[in-house]
Amino acid sequence: MRMMSLALMNFKNSFRNYLSLVISLSFTILIFFNFQNIIYSDGLAVLGAKNKEYTEMVVQVISFVLVCFMFFFIWYSTNVFLTKRKKEIGIYVFMGLSNQKIGRLYAIETALTGVSALIFGIFSGVLTAGLFQMILFALSDIAVEISFQFRIKPVFITSGVYLAVYF
Repeated sequence: MRMMSLALMNFKNSFRNYLSLVISLSFTILIFFNFQNIIYSDGLAVLGAKNKEYTEMVVQVISFVLVCFMFFFIWYSTNVFLTKRKKEIGIYVFMGLSNQKIGRLYAIETALTGVSALIFGIFSGVLTAGLFQMILFALSDIAVEISFQFRIKPVFITSGVYLAVYF
């Protein structure tokens, strides 16, 4: 059995275990995407140049804090999931797999988890972008007409930042 097919089989069989991780990572991706979407949408244009710069700076600081949270959350959760699978690692060692192959197997599974969380997070972020903007502007007491605008730049920024932190 090849390493990729074994990793896919393990991912499918352990998806219930990974589901909480995928959902929580997707939620952080959704929030980060929506903040990036606010920066690149036309919703802040009504604030004026000075207030728009200030608001963008605040959103960037919030995004940075979210990225820091995401880094520590990914680090902690992958360690927890790896610790839970000690028996499986022992079985692989008993079957004669080297540490390199076991590491490669778990790296593929972790990559599958990360990519599925990214896809689900971006998709749900696109679906909830208008609602997120309405809630944020209502809490900020900013009267803005909100229209759905899909821009590709927040998708690329979110994907790049998340993949850099994840891998």
